[in-house]
Amino acid sequence: MKKIILLTDDSYQRTLIGDYLRRKSYDVVTLSSLEDWQSFGEKETDNCIVISQSNWGKYAGASLVNVLQQKSTAPVIIFTHRKDDLRLAIETIKAGAADYLLIPFLPDDLLHSVQKAGETATPEKLYNPAAFKVSNGQEIIGTDPAFLLAIKQAKMVANTNYSVIIYGESGTGKERIAKLIHEKSDRSAMPFIAIDCGALTEELANSELFGHQKGAFTGAVQDKTGCLEAANGGTIFLDEIANLSYSIQVALLRVLQERKIKRIGSSEDRPIDVRIIVASNEKLEEKCQAGIFREDLYYRLNEFYIELPPLRARKQDMALLVDYFIKQANAELNKQINGYTETVLALLRTYDWPGNLRELNNVLKRSCLVANSIIEAQDLPATIFGTDALSSMDTVLEGWPQERAEKELVVNRNKPATLKEILQLQEFELITNTLQEHNNNKAKVARLLKIDRKTLYNKLAFFKQKNFKFSS
Repeated sequence: MKKIILLTDDSYQRTLIGDYLRRKSYDVVTLSSLEDWQSFGEKETDNCIVISQSNWGKYAGASLVNVLQQKSTAPVIIFTHRKDDLRLAIETIKAGAADYLLIPFLPDDLLHSVQKAGETATPEKLYNPAAFKVSNGQEIIGTDPAFLLAIKQAKMVANTNYSVIIYGESGTGKERIAKLIHEKSDRSAMPFIAIDCGALTEELANSELFGHQKGAFTGAVQDKTGCLEAANGGTIFLDEIANLSYSIQVALLRVLQERKIKRIGSSEDRPIDVRIIVASNEKLEEKCQAGIFREDLYYRLNEFYIELPPLRARKQDMALLVDYFIKQANAELNKQINGYTETVLALLRTYDWPGNLRELNNVLKRSCLVANSIIEAQDLPATIFGTDALSSMDTVLEGWPQERAEKELVVNRNKPATLKEILQLQEFELITNTLQEHNNNKAKVARLLKIDRKTLYNKLAFFKQKNFKFSS
């Protein structure tokens, strides 16, 4: 059991937190100043966890973590009662703090942080593996440090009323992060409404966001409640907000400033209490400089921002994500796909994923549909076999095949070969012989056999997976 060093100038907190952790069988030492920490014996800081208040005069955030870790490599947990310290919180986590707690926190939250900090002193491993549930059974999964930082930021900003901008390419999960913020907030019992601004014309956006009165325009046959009003008390998520027209941006700015809306065709102001979270695949600051987005609206929205990494930067998460999406596809398709080959994983890690998580999900659903018991290279769509992927396959298949095939299939050594197996063996021998004759030049062999390179790589991966052998 690690020792706890509790560092705070509040005697009540020293007593409350210290007594609780002692009841949980921790050895707790309380200190009332940074000077006490500096004079504390270095040997006594070994194998411990430091819990400290967030602000010690000139030392706060990253500077505080640095001061604490100059003396010891012990994991550091920071706590604060100020909900407006979010930017400081981000600095603190980036500087290496294991966790950042907002007072009041539940005793179980403190205990969980202490237990996790005790498992490792490496901050980026603190939340591995990550699987954060949101509504409808969806999960947000990953172990990538940049991804985990985004999750940490989302959870920290949740219990404020800050407007949030989420940056990320299409398909990176921006709506799920917005939903996580909503569900971790004190607005979670109220509506969460998501709007794709890219799909709205100016006229439709006006009606969808602000509502209209009956007879306000042709086709307005009844009163309509806009999404901002419908989300009252809760959260509205505006995806790709830069697509809104300039006039709609002006109206949205009024909502942020005055917390009121006016339906089309009405002179009545309706007060609303709604949190606005927006998303963009491009930096809104650049849109402002280009004259596409209003600066005043940008500054009202930019109280806090989160950046989601693209899938191509999260290659260490690929196996975790593939397993998750296969599990989903099995349930949806009523199939039992039990995994995938190493070749498949190599191809998926090499592909650039312009559609990010959404594209990966679609690829795996398609592959699960056509696969038998495991996903093999030939089950992947042709788009996965780009130039980089083919180069990766060269590495995976390096030195293979080298010699002529034996006259039998290893997997069927003890039973007569079927016609299908005989044809597979003949095809195998033709391809391997041709590769030998042309120094393993796959592009040339594909041309000679009148097949494309993707088909050739599929067949080679299939032969390797089925363990076709070669004579020595």
